Amino acid sequence: MRLLFPPPRLAAAILLLALSGCGNSKNEAYIEKPVDDLYNKAMDALVDERYSEAAKTFEQVESQHPYSAWATKSQMMGVYSLYENGNYDQAIIAADRFIQLHPGNRDVAYAYYLKAICYYMQITDVGRDQKITELALKSLDDVVRRFPDSKYARDAKLKLDFTRDHLAGKEMEIGRYYLNRGEYLAAMNRFKRVIENFQTTTHVPEALERLGMHVEMLDGVALAFSDLSRFNAIVVGVRAYELRHDLPGANQRLLDYVSNGGTLVVQYERDFAWDRAQYAPYPAKIGPPAGSPLPRITDENSPVKFLRLDDQLLNTPNKITLEDFKGWVQERGLYYWTQFDPKYTAVLAMNDPGEPDQNGGLVYARYGKGTYIYTGIAFFRQLPEGVPGAYRLFVNLLSSSQPGHSSSSAR
Repeated sequence: MRLLFPPPRLAAAILLLALSGCGNSKNEAYIEKPVDDLYNKAMDALVDERYSEAAKTFEQVESQHPYSAWATKSQMMGVYSLYENGNYDQAIIAADRFIQLHPGNRDVAYAYYLKAICYYMQITDVGRDQKITELALKSLDDVVRRFPDSKYARDAKLKLDFTRDHLAGKEMEIGRYYLNRGEYLAAMNRFKRVIENFQTTTHVPEALERLGMHVEMLDGVALAFSDLSRFNAIVVGVRAYELRHDLPGANQRLLDYVSNGGTLVVQYERDFAWDRAQYAPYPAKIGPPAGSPLPRITDENSPVKFLRLDDQLLNTPNKITLEDFKGWVQERGLYYWTQFDPKYTAVLAMNDPGEPDQNGGLVYARYGKGTYIYTGIAFFRQLPEGVPGAYRLFVNLLSSSQPGHSSSSAR
């Protein structure tokens, strides 16, 4: 694969120093040469695609002239030469060395990017060990997290999608293997991992169906152009406004879908992605006021209070009681709304020990003919674990615009 981004300033990497003549000694390799000779020789080899020779010559620039300005440039160009030659392991080592020696260099983002691409290029089919894929995921995430506004981050995000999908595919392959052997618990655990860890991948619908749910995944084209009215309910996955780059642009279609009678269930979003725009029909924020606790409930056994005992979400089609909140795992929920318009109705309140109640974990509003629901409740953890009360409550959310009727849903 040709690299999307060549080394920075490659086209302008011509020395302004005068070139000196070449020596003829048989011991030429052991004679210190002028830095301009060595660097230009390496660049010539690189341009001619003699990558192995280029890498060795860039290494000589650094070893013979370690304190020159060209030594640092040669380290970076050496990484690129090793990458182009297919010496990915050596390129990764060289990139790590550059990052350690020059953390503030303007090319350090490119070093992180090259390292990630070297792992990415070694990803194997899902039938093999995926250790390299996991390293690619971590390295690509480093690029996005450390240099979010760089051109490298944009490419890394695209490759992250493929990498996550690949890892999810491995989990599904193992799950199918266990299923065919009749080892149902082991198979379910693999399918649960896909739902919990790879919610935005193409393997989620199959994983959910293997666990007994029928869903249809809406890709960017379907979200933008398909007839959404055929669904009784649409579920927006966790962090979708952060991870699905096509979703913000299609948000108005989702609001129109609600207005025309649909049910939209939006699962938890993170504050930095949610608060920068108004995706809900009426104002709502996740970020807590200064001095307030984080909007999450980490104690899975924290007490739950019903704010509206007669509310439809707690009664149709399932009568929800405090018994339904027993046996939950890891946490109650996260990224609750902390501020929201009076047009919304809060259904539940809960709190971690020693902290005030939070009532933004399950909030809804009637909008036009339909229902808009935001929930920070950790359904993505409870449903794969088969928590009965979570299933019963989730069915109520999906049924909110058609009380008493079964729902087909899209994700």
